[in-house]
Amino acid sequence: MLDAVADDVVFTKQFEHENLEYLFLYHTYKLTVLARKRFPSLADYIMRFENGCPDAFFKIGERCSQPLFHVNVEPNSGVNLACHMARFAVSVRRNNRERHRLVEWFMLVSDTATVACEVPVWYWEKNSDTGVTGHIDMVQIRGDTVYIVDYKPDAAHEKKAPQQLYHYAAALSFRTKIPFERIRCAWFDENRYYEFRPLDAEVRLIRRHRLSTS
Repeated sequence: MLDAVADDVVFTKQFEHENLEYLFLYHTYKLTVLARKRFPSLADYIMRFENGCPDAFFKIGERCSQPLFHVNVEPNSGVNLACHMARFAVSVRRNNRERHRLVEWFMLVSDTATVACEVPVWYWEKNSDTGVTGHIDMVQIRGDTVYIVDYKPDAAHEKKAPQQLYHYAAALSFRTKIPFERIRCAWFDENRYYEFRPLDAEVRLIRRHRLSTS
């Protein structure tokens, strides 16, 4: 499946951060037409990774999945096209390790909203005085909103997703200057889809004072 799309349609580049490999992908047409028209700063940010990624920050920062914050938010949930697409993608896996990459690739080439996968993000979280890093599974554009989307096997029991996605939103907003009100966070698997607005989250720094979301 990964070799079925021409290089001029999907740009790929391998990154290694924190001893893990990430296959960065973006859809050339969707990024240069859809993303650039509505979110030019996002398109510019993603396309910069053609020339590599500043790896130094990933050596000293905390991963977005680490519990720096308590994030309290009530996501909307349901079943949508992403669930059906994930079910189809994972049906051809040879082992569970392939699930993420198959879902990402299938969404990138088949879903009109998905413009990039495994997008590196990083920022300095001033309240904790800590660098925070991560890789967004999928970046989507739906109308005038950017969606930060993670595929999470067993999504219904995923406890860390809100804090991880909140960090992603903070990092992407910082890097692209896209305001929080135009960002949504979501995670899903084959059976369920969850979504929230990072602007609605109640965020409290662990063992320190409450962090403002404004």
